[in-house]
Amino acid sequence: PAFKIWYTTELDLERIWQANHNAGYISLEDDLGYARKIITYNEDVYVFRDYGITKINYVKGEVSINQIYMSGTKIYTDTVAVCGNVVLFLTQNGIYSFNGVKVTKAEIGLSNMIFENDNAVATSLGDKYYIALRLNFNDSEQILCEQSTYLNNALVIFNTIDNSYEIIRGVDIKSLLPIKTEEFEKMLVIFNSMHCDKVCEVINSGVCVDSALPKYWCSGNLVDNLNTKLFTKLSVVADEGVKFKLIYDNKSISFTTYQQGLNQFMFKLNCHQIKLEISSSNNSGNVSNVSLDYYEY
Repeated sequence: PAFKIWYTTELDLERIWQANHNAGYISLEDDLGYARKIITYNEDVYVFRDYGITKINYVKGEVSINQIYMSGTKIYTDTVAVCGNVVLFLTQNGIYSFNGVKVTKAEIGLSNMIFENDNAVATSLGDKYYIALRLNFNDSEQILCEQSTYLNNALVIFNTIDNSYEIIRGVDIKSLLPIKTEEFEKMLVIFNSMHCDKVCEVINSGVCVDSALPKYWCSGNLVDNLNTKLFTKLSVVADEGVKFKLIYDNKSISFTTYQQGLNQFMFKLNCHQIKLEISSSNNSGNVSNVSLDYYEY
């Protein structure tokens, strides 16, 4: 970290330090904190700092700075990455995008799961933003790396085109390396703990280093708790072997899909509130079109 940004037209570093040949520096001693990362975006130079973004201007041989953005919470500068037409980065309040003029929050529903993330890292590949970070899933499950000590426990893949995202849970990723050639694109990862002796590739198969990734999701309360409801049917379109658990009034009932495609389960449950857990230990665990029938009285 630094409060000074050096600049030069000389590419021989030895000559620069010997006599400050064609070199100078900009002082950044203000409230935005250390200079952590410098990027080029749309032919301009920006400095990402602990609590803001500074633009460096070079006009007619003169260097100046503009304070573009001040953040109310810490910016995790190892997550800064140019992705498509924007720059994305993580703060304690969530993921934000920067277009060279203004900063806006990416509304992807993760803000209440984010806390301190000094070890978070990110990069981009095409129009997708890959960020390894620590998330609070607000449940008692322990998936893969969560069964021991870890720094990060999730990889989020955010698509900047349609604002969709995927979460791979239970992976303690240390670094990400995008590779792009004319023939292929790959995202390689290195882990902090589990599988730290391997270089791995992110693929859409539900497998992590030859092992099926556990898939888990839990809803909040699906209905208000004002009146008693009679729940009668759960319908889902899913792969075979996916488990569904209905938790109601401190009780639970479980079902496992018996075929790929439409699965329906009949029952009678009287309760005030209910939530749904979905889990799978298979290579694939696709789920869609979930519906829960009930009557209120």
